[in-house]
Amino acid sequence: MLFFVTENAEPQSKLGKKQGTSTVVSYRTGDEKKPWKNLSSLSATLPSRYIFDVHLGSTVVPFRLLKPWRAVLPINDQRILTDEQIDNADDGLRSWWSQATDLWEKNKTKQSKLSLMERLDYQNTLSKQLNAVKHRVVYSKSGNTLAAARISTPHTIIDHKLYWMPANGISEARFLSAILNAPVTTKMVSIYQSRGLFGTRDFDKNVWRLPIPKYSPKNALHQEIVALAEEAELIASQVDTKDYKFKKVRAIVRNELSLANVSVKLDAAVKALLNGA
Repeated sequence: MLFFVTENAEPQSKLGKKQGTSTVVSYRTGDEKKPWKNLSSLSATLPSRYIFDVHLGSTVVPFRLLKPWRAVLPINDQRILTDEQIDNADDGLRSWWSQATDLWEKNKTKQSKLSLMERLDYQNTLSKQLNAVKHRVVYSKSGNTLAAARISTPHTIIDHKLYWMPANGISEARFLSAILNAPVTTKMVSIYQSRGLFGTRDFDKNVWRLPIPKYSPKNALHQEIVALAEEAELIASQVDTKDYKFKKVRAIVRNELSLANVSVKLDAAVKALLNGA
């Protein structure tokens, strides 16, 4: 509730709002825990340039991105603003950050020594994304089946529940997302995963322990995998997501890929790749 927001169509003031601004209120979910779920939402009207698209694990399905969440972030010119810079910034951003900081300090765990700014950029997870390349690939951090997609909007932020990597162009991005989405990859990486009550759970960076070669546009097998990824993206884009939960959408996409025989072709190609063909 401190960062994720819903943009309100109605201005807070009867006088309306300035052009280029958005009225926002905290985005709330049923997954919130105490004390956060019992707190009142934040609200403010601030410049739209401080509102960013964010992708989480729940917005990534095989070969497709679902609607991103929106978040208020103190970023300007691809840099995270300092607390002092926020104090000297627009009234709306200053108001939001002040409210958020106050709630954080009053409700964070006793064990936490982090300020809100330190929590936002914990282990540089946010600052590492600034000045990003155009093409990136994201994949699920945990679960029993990998899900990956490519992102071609450099200003989009990626949540810590996802892993991401840069790609040198759309073809390499498709190549990597195809490998990550192939059933054989999930099967091969499972031997490295931690195990929970319901089976394997954390992919972490174990996928890169597999013998994945560097993409080469001159390699025929690599090009076959890229073509299959492009076909898979088209199929995934045509799936009606309705109001389904993301796990249901992932299952539907995988089923459509199977019905179109893309999954079996992709699996065979990636298996050959990982076996050194």
